[in-house]
Amino acid sequence: MAALQNAREEHVAAELAAMLEAAEGGAEQFELYVRVKAEADLGRAPYGDVMLVTLGRIYDNQARIASGGLVEGTMARCGHAGADGLGSNGLGAGARS
Repeated sequence: MAALQNAREEHVAAELAAMLEAAEGGAEQFELYVRVKAEADLGRAPYGDVMLVTLGRIYDNQARIASGGLVEGTMARCGHAGADGLGSNGLGAGARS
């Protein structure tokens, strides 16, 4: 049991060292490291390719929302003019022209 725990700790330490090294290279290098690692890990799993596409879309959508602000970005994504809940015609969600 101690040998298994030792192996786990060594694996985690090596993974952490690789992540820290990638992070020291800047955000782009770290993002590349994470993407390559996820593709390698999930690519071997059943439905891994589907999971990668789904996760990629989720992250892309969250980035779009974040770049416009949470409320404003979400409202813009839903086709509303602003965060006040009114559509572009100013009549509210129930009255679309």
